[in-house]
Amino acid sequence: MFLIEHDAALRLTLARQMEADRYRVDHAKDGEEGGHRVAGALRGMRFKVKVRILNLP
Repeated sequence: MFLIEHDAALRLTLARQMEADRYRVDHAKDGEEGGHRVAGALRGMRFKVKVRILNLP
């Protein structure tokens, strides 16, 4: 799972909870950083991608 969240405390809390639920989590602070990291990781790979956007308050 890849998590993008600008609030560092919230990002780390969510990542830890997902890891506790046995997800493998990578995360970034913003869409630009996340986009570069995801593009690099996906280069040459073929699989289904699911995107979930949570607009938390």
